[in-house]
Order: sequence, then C-alpha cells, then structure tokens
Amino acid sequence: MSIFRQKYKDRSGKPRESKCWYFDVTDHLETRRRFKGLADKRLTEGWKREIERLVEYRKSNESPRADSLRWIESAGKEMQARLLGLGLIDAADHARGMPLATLLDDFRSALSARDSTEEHVNLVVWRARAVIDGCGFVFFSDVNSEKVERYLADRRNSKLDSIGRQTSNFYLASLKQFCGWMVKSGRTPSNPLAGADRLNVAEDVRRERRELSEAELRKLLDATLAGPARLGVPALQRYRIYRVAVATGLRASEIASLTPRSFDLDSAVPTITVDAKASKRRSRDTLPIPHIADEVAEWIAGMAPTARLFPGPWAKHKYGGRFIRADLKAAGVEQTDDQGRVADFHALRHTCLSQLGRSGASPKVMQLYARHSTVELTIGRYGHASLSDMAGAARMLPDLSPTRQTQPEALRATGTDARDDHPDGRLSFTDASTGGTHRGSQLCTNLPDVLPMSGDLGGAAHESRTRKEPEKQRKPTNSRRPSSGEGEIRTRGTRKGTPVFETGTIGHSVTSPNVSQRGSPSSISRPILWPTPRRPHSTSSDGRAATAAASSACSVCV
Repeated sequence: MSIFRQKYKDRSGKPRESKCWYFDVTDHLETRRRFKGLADKRLTEGWKREIERLVEYRKSNESPRADSLRWIESAGKEMQARLLGLGLIDAADHARGMPLATLLDDFRSALSARDSTEEHVNLVVWRARAVIDGCGFVFFSDVNSEKVERYLADRRNSKLDSIGRQTSNFYLASLKQFCGWMVKSGRTPSNPLAGADRLNVAEDVRRERRELSEAELRKLLDATLAGPARLGVPALQRYRIYRVAVATGLRASEIASLTPRSFDLDSAVPTITVDAKASKRRSRDTLPIPHIADEVAEWIAGMAPTARLFPGPWAKHKYGGRFIRADLKAAGVEQTDDQGRVADFHALRHTCLSQLGRSGASPKVMQLYARHSTVELTIGRYGHASLSDMAGAARMLPDLSPTRQTQPEALRATGTDARDDHPDGRLSFTDASTGGTHRGSQLCTNLPDVLPMSGDLGGAAHESRTRKEPEKQRKPTNSRRPSSGEGEIRTRGTRKGTPVFETGTIGHSVTSPNVSQRGSPSSISRPILWPTPRRPHSTSSDGRAATAAASSACSVCV
C-alpha cells in the first residue's frame, strides 16, 4: 500500500480514519520512513514522488533540480524540517524553501550580534525588505538581479516619489549584504545579485554640498552664540558642536558619542578618539586637535569621564541639518550658492577637509584625516577648490613666453626678414653697380630673358630643375659651389651686379621672379621660380651687360 489513511480509535473506542493521507518511502540509508501527506490524495501522491526523487538525488550526490527546489519551498516548514533532519536536503536547500520574511529576521539577529548600532541594523533591514516587497519576492529562489534593477529603475524614474542614484545604490547594497550573509552562513551556494553593479552617482547629483568660507564660519559661530535654543539644543552646545565639526571633520553621530574620556589633552599632541562602535567604518579613530585643545579643556572641566559632552537625541533624529539652517539664516549666510550647492551640517565636514587640502596637506594625510578607504573618495567628493585657488596654482607654473630678439644680419640679408625693411610688403632689388634700389607694387616686366647666376653650378642646377631633362642629358660640372648665400642666392653686396629680390609677404628670396603676369606681391602664394632659359648661361662679361640692361629697364617700375 503506497498511499493510505491511518486508522485509530477515539476516546469512546470507535474506529476512526485520519483526515490526511500517509505514505512510506525508503531513504538513501535503506531505512523505511513514514511521511504525513495532505487531505487530498492526488497531492499526497505528488509529494511521495518528489521525496522519492530527492532520495535518488541524495544517492547520486547530485543537487536537487529547479522543480524539486520549488516543491521544497511550497512544502511548508514542517516538511522542510523533516527532510533536513533525514539528510535528504542540506542547509542551502532548506533555506531556499524558507520564506524571505523568516530569513530577514535571522539576518537582523546576525547584524545585532556584530555590535552594530540599532539604527544601522534597522536601516539595512528596512531597505532590503523594501526591495523584496517591491519586487514581490517570497522565497530566496525568487530573488533575481534583473527584477531588482528594474524595480530600482522604476523608483528612480517615478514622478511622485523618485529617488536618486545614490539612494538607489543604498537599497541595492542592503539587499546584496543580505544575500552575502546567506552565502556566508551556508544557506545558499551563490549570490544571485553578484552581477548587479552600482550606478555612477556623479551623473545624477541630487544634493551637492559646498564649503563655508572663513568669513561665513565666523558669522555662523557669532550668530549661534547670540541665538536661542533650537530643537532642544542650547546655543552654547550648538556652538561647540560646530567648532568640533569644523576642526575634526567628524560626523554628527560621531560627535554625539564624545565623552571627556574621548580626549587626550596631556600628550605632546592633543588628540580626540572615536570609539569603533560610533565610527562609520567601525574602527577606533584618533585625530589631532591642537587648535581647539584649550577650548575643549574648559568644556570638560568638572564633567564625569563617561558623561556625554553633547547629550540629547539631536544626532539620532538628524536635527543637525535643521538647526544649522536656522543659524545660517540668522547669520545672514545663504544656504545655497549660485551653483546650487547646499551648506548643511555635513558641509562642515567638507569645509574641514577643503581647508586642510588648501593648507598644503598631501592627499594621503587628507585621506587619513577623513578616514576614507580611498584617496579618490576624499579628493573627489570633499576636496573643494575655487577659481582663485586654481588661479594661484596657475601662477606657480613656469612662464615660457617668447622674448623678442634682433634677428642676425646674415639672415636679414638673404631676404627672409624683408618685412622689417619693407613693412608694406612690396618687392625690391638692389643693383650693386649703381647703388640704386628699386621698389614697387608691381613686378618689373622689362628684364632680360636671362640674368647671370652666381656661378656655373647654380645655372646647371636651375636648368635641371626647370627643364627637367633626362638624367643622361645632364652634364656634371666641376664648378665650385658659391660659398655665400643659400640655394644659389647671393647676399647683397657679395657680387657686383647681381640683383636680389625680396618678398616681404611670403618671406622668400629669389634671384629673378617669374614675370609672366603682373600683380601685387601680396597675391604670390608660393616661392617664385626662374623662367625657362632661352640660351646657354652667359659669361661674366655678358652678365654685366645683362645687368646693366636690367637696371635701365627698371624706369617703368611703379
């Protein structure tokens, strides 16, 4: 008999049958086990098949398949505990079948056992529960990274109650912490949110804080001392809270935990110490306070060592942002600047670290002072710099401005600096035989077809460049290259009768321009090349005759 009802007798001795069906299964140890089923016979038969399947998985050392895990989740706590006790499922499979509400209660107990503050425990569990309920998860096997990311995206894009990227990251971090605890405690083999990444908060800054200037700080402190009590916090206590916050960069909860025992004023360097339980990073932190040591000595004089220096629930209920807003208003200091940055209580921490960086402290010192895990967090979020700070840093850069120097005369003689001689940019040439200089806005058109070069080598080089004769037709020359000038260009006065043209606009010198067209020198966009020679290179005597002809022809220059 596979499925049966148990028979029994009631108190009167009458025979009775149980309402639920029962069945027997032989487990992996070859032991016959009896299980209580349901009132429905068909459902009980299904339970029997599932348990027999779990026995087969256990014998072959295989993990249960997805459909078997879903059945475990729906079987109820009593059946899950029975299967776990028989060894048919392990702790992870058992946890997968437990409701998430029960697992969250266990998670809360684990956080409290780690000496976490009650406020921190409540916040983490509340955020994780909010995502679980928003996604509709019931069992741990329902947790899915895609659904979580879709839910958080809907919250960010909601028109009624939208959240920023930073808040979205907080919700994700709380749920990932819960899933990580499930893995560490052996309740599940893997974290279903391991691939879910945080968003870049720099792309969506909902609240950007600013630092307070020294003048604004003095106004705030003076107005606070002269002001009334706010939210149950006396004016003198608020003044001291502001002083400690600006001098140390401590957070509100850390300041609220201070006692006279937290200060060491007798050492060579007076210090303040925050207990690990009150510190955000859960470590004992010590900071130097030489600049406020004398004031603190007056504050704690006569107090009990364990008495709270700043008592009251002001930090727990986050009153700091509310009473500093009122004190800033009384001091005549705008809470929001023209860039939309806000000055709230946490802005005092920004002010402390920004002033520390402006004093010349290294990034590593700033990180240790801020007690951050990375330098990037300290510099990127808390290191404020104004335009005047950047201007002061820019003045420290070396000045590499060019200095004006007179150009060498040899360079000016070749015509490369003709604009200094002729600012109007007109062409000119000098005839050394007559000593005359000719200038004009147009090129001379009455020059002879061929002008003498300063050496046979220059003529040969010119002829090969203009005619581009085949290599076999070019005759090498043993003439000696002129020792003065560049590119077969003689400088002024080096050879009698050699005209030199200067172009002030393009900064080049040539021995003769191409005069096929008339035009202004400013219209020349490339170096002027020689015209094609019509007869062989002239001798020295012929050259002097050609030079004289060129000088006489220049009477038409304008």
